[in-house]
Amino acid sequence: MANHIMKRLFALLALAAVATGCCGQPLRLFFADAAEAQPGDTVRVALQAAHFQQIGSLQFGLCWDTAALRYAGAAGAALPPALLLGDTHTDAGELGVSWFSGTGLDQSLPDSTVLLHAFFVPHPCSGTASLSFCNLENLPIEAGQLSGNSVAVDCTNGQVPHPLHQVSATICQGDVFLFNGKKLSAAGGYADTLLAANGCDSLVRLRLKVLPAAVSEVSATICAGDVFLFNGKILDAAGGYADTLLAANGCDSLVRLRLKVLPAAVSEVSATICAGDVFLFNGKILDAAGGYADTLLAANGCDSLVRLRLEVLPKTLYVPNVFSPNGDGLNDRFSVFGGRAVASVRLLRVYDRWGSLVFEGRDLPPDGSSGWDGRSAAGGDCPPGIYVWRYEAALANGERSAGAGDVLLVR
Repeated sequence: MANHIMKRLFALLALAAVATGCCGQPLRLFFADAAEAQPGDTVRVALQAAHFQQIGSLQFGLCWDTAALRYAGAAGAALPPALLLGDTHTDAGELGVSWFSGTGLDQSLPDSTVLLHAFFVPHPCSGTASLSFCNLENLPIEAGQLSGNSVAVDCTNGQVPHPLHQVSATICQGDVFLFNGKKLSAAGGYADTLLAANGCDSLVRLRLKVLPAAVSEVSATICAGDVFLFNGKILDAAGGYADTLLAANGCDSLVRLRLKVLPAAVSEVSATICAGDVFLFNGKILDAAGGYADTLLAANGCDSLVRLRLEVLPKTLYVPNVFSPNGDGLNDRFSVFGGRAVASVRLLRVYDRWGSLVFEGRDLPPDGSSGWDGRSAAGGDCPPGIYVWRYEAALANGERSAGAGDVLLVR
């Protein structure tokens, strides 16, 4: 009963306003575009106003086809307190809406103000549904000012889109996606009308994503004699290989392998020691001449075969006890003799029986090609007899040797 009284009150106010005539730019009522929704979803429709003037009252009806839309309620927007929601009511396919100023003064709202949110559930078998501003019984579309002036109203109807299914799918490059009998292999958006389980046509919008084929390049290095496991295959030869593996995204991934095989390193080394010395070979102590082999770790991380040829030089020095410097080519010089174990005779001195120095030689080769030829320091031939000698020699291993004795000179 109260609702009917309010309707009559607003109708009388509106009729009084209309009677005074229009002024200013028309007040425009319109619907904001409704968003697309999945079947069964609730769609929110915003009722807006533009070109606002000072108004003291506003009323209109909202109509729709109940075969296409099911009303699910309404909510007032965040309007200034001075503009109060006077009355809303629904009948079959009708919604009456009215406002009036609660301050006794005309009010002005910002342009494109949302007056009301109405909620609808589209029926799955319906197409695009229409919403319209309409004149209801005792509630025509009117706006007025408290001064008695009417405000012209311009209305624009709206639409609620047909419900559609939004689906997305992802395939791997080279695969196809079957969409209502169509084979799709390219990424993009597609739409089609399918028959739903309820027997109604259903608009389906598909967003297809195509994952690119993954290609990766890898390289590996092994030593000769080792193997490399590549997707279950045992490889031991250098070269290029390819295989298809399953990537993290579930698609095939082409993997190209470049395998390098480092050759086994073989090195030949030789060493010389003097008798009594030792040679350390990969932790082994060697003191005998001969050939040895061992496997060491090379700089590239692979095994390296090392062959060693070890020579042991005897530590021998020979000093003759008699020589005959008579020019016959035999034993004409007195010297210190040594093999490869002797680097040089650093010093050789010869004295007569009175202690006088008759010869001094330095850095003589240990092969007897140089030495004392039986002459004195003055250049004359020394007489036959016993002479005393002293030497110092440098050995090939860096050591030094020294000795002294006597020699018989005969002519």
